[in-house]
Amino acid sequence: NAKWFRMSQMVLFLNKEDIFQNRLMEGISLSTCFGDKYNGPDYDKPGDDKELNTEQQKKEWFDYCYMEGLKFIKQEYRARNENKRLNNNKI
Repeated sequence: NAKWFRMSQMVLFLNKEDIFQNRLMEGISLSTCFGDKYNGPDYDKPGDDKELNTEQQKKEWFDYCYMEGLKFIKQEYRARNENKRLNNNKI
């Protein structure tokens, strides 16, 4: 109940990065958690235009999916908390 979290809808902990990375590699999409809101890339669905023949190509694709996933989660976090902060300031 710290003052930092009083106006937050959710608290984001990014200390389990290894678990997040493993879930992405297993093919678990962020749409599992966020539904239709997430329209970013999925590691197990690279698309027809992607060639993942080498380990380097696979690593680059994973890194891209991972960074896009993090970016999406951060945007969602900010949007949810910013809206609440703005609403509370109007009162």
